[in-house]
Amino acid sequence: MVRTVAKSIVILCLLCFWGIRVHAQLTVTPSISAYQMASIIAGPGVTVFNASYVGMPIASGSFNSVGTAVGLNSGIVLTTGEAVQSIGPNDNDASTTQFSTAGDSDLESLTGAQTFDAAVLEFDFIPQSDTLTFRYVFASEEYPEFVCSEFNDLFGFFISGPGIVGKS
Repeated sequence: MVRTVAKSIVILCLLCFWGIRVHAQLTVTPSISAYQMASIIAGPGVTVFNASYVGMPIASGSFNSVGTAVGLNSGIVLTTGEAVQSIGPNDNDASTTQFSTAGDSDLESLTGAQTFDAAVLEFDFIPQSDTLTFRYVFASEEYPEFVCSEFNDLFGFFISGPGIVGKS
C-alpha cells in the first residue's frame, strides 16, 4: 500500500510540474521557407510574392508563444544565431553562434559600421485594404553581456512602394 501511495504522489507531482511548464512555452520551428515566413508576417488579406531569404537557414523560423513575455502569440524569428536559441532561458553568458556570413548593406548604411551574419527576409505584397499593420519584438540574447561594447545587435524594417512617403 505504501508503494502505491508513493507512486501516486510522484505521478501527481510530475503532472503538476508538466502543467506549469506548458503554461509558459515558446516553440520555434527553424528553417522554414521565405514564402512561409512572409505569409506569417503578412497575415490574412495580403497577397505575398517574390519572397526571398538571405542568411543561414537555421537562423530563421517561425514561433508560437503561450503565456510568455514575448507579447505575440506567433510570428517569425530572424537572428544572427540559431533560431532555436530564442527559446531561452538567457542564462548563459557564452551562448553565441558565429556563422561568418555576410552582413546587410542597408543596416551598414544606417550605422556606418560593418555587420555580420545577417538574416534578411524580403518580399513584395499587395494588401486588400488601405491599412497595413506589423507588430514586432526586438530582442537580443547578447543583452546585457555586450552593452557598450563593439558588438551590437541590429534590426531594420524597411518598407517602400507606390504612395509610401519617407526615406526608402
